[in-house]
Amino acid sequence: MKFNGRSEVPVETSQIKQIAGRAGRYRTAAQATEMSGNVSSSPDAKTSNMSPDVSPAQTLGLVTTLDRSGLSVIQKAMTSQADPIMSAGIFPPDSVLISFAAYFPPSTPFSYILIRLHNTSLLNPRFHLCILKEHLKIADAIEPVKNLTISDRIIFCAAPATVKDKDDPMIPVLRELAECVANNSGGNILDIRGLKLELLEMEVNLGSRMFLEKLEALHKALVLYLWLSYRFAGVFNTQAMAFYIKTLVEEKIQTVLSRRTFTKRIEKQKSAISTDFANIKRHHSESENQDSRKLGAYLSDHGRSEKGLSSTDFQIAFNIPDQIKGSRSRHGTQSRSSLDLVASLRGQKTVQEAVKGEASP
Repeated sequence: MKFNGRSEVPVETSQIKQIAGRAGRYRTAAQATEMSGNVSSSPDAKTSNMSPDVSPAQTLGLVTTLDRSGLSVIQKAMTSQADPIMSAGIFPPDSVLISFAAYFPPSTPFSYILIRLHNTSLLNPRFHLCILKEHLKIADAIEPVKNLTISDRIIFCAAPATVKDKDDPMIPVLRELAECVANNSGGNILDIRGLKLELLEMEVNLGSRMFLEKLEALHKALVLYLWLSYRFAGVFNTQAMAFYIKTLVEEKIQTVLSRRTFTKRIEKQKSAISTDFANIKRHHSESENQDSRKLGAYLSDHGRSEKGLSSTDFQIAFNIPDQIKGSRSRHGTQSRSSLDLVASLRGQKTVQEAVKGEASP
């Protein structure tokens, strides 16, 4: 299952296969080449995930799930055929966007240019333009930043950033990073005010979900910074430090998740114990009520009172076997609870006293 922004929906077969397929591609081309001992500069060696000397068994990946209940879903998806792709999603190349933007005044919002291009494009039925939802949100987020070229805005719109609403914490980070590019300076990671690095010094707060959300937002911002550092290397020049901080954030998130999981497991066990205790208490209460009704019916039918009842009366009223003394009856708990009830009616404290009391006149 995955959250699509509105509700939990099943993961499609094609997506499961795409995710599972990465299990067999856990090495880079450079690592595979080093393992084989054959360093090749051919295009095939650079793009291949496995060198000629590496057997398929060495790159075999295993796929599993966190919960046993999801394993059958994975197994079924891996043995079934995915739905055929009817059309391929494409996006206009940068050169087309730049040429199209030249027809508009310089002050035209970039999001409007994207919408116009999307609406006026004519495509073959085998293709469709990719949804511009995220591109438009990012374009609007960095629109106030001046001195950005169309090429710069195109790069930012393709960045791995998600903007959910106008209050999303990613918006100020995007604008600040865009200002660094526009000014061609200020890209040191320690100078980015939108990166809440002080979270690394805070104690883990398991009771606050907001703390985990802030850590996740910081991690997303760091991923964005690293992505931009490959496109604007002269501006964002503290890549090594960003990788180190990203590792610290991931360790912090892992600590929070592991502790929260343990806490939830303990709470779940406590809840299960409380439920079992409540069920036992309810069952005991129902058993006592049933015994009371049996005793009342017996006394009413025979015109007797609860005082002076003999063991024979007990056996008739509750169907207690003769072997109740010194051994367990097949009715077990119900028989003992019945005797407890009668013992309490006679002013006695225990089952043994109730049975023993039949000898007294």
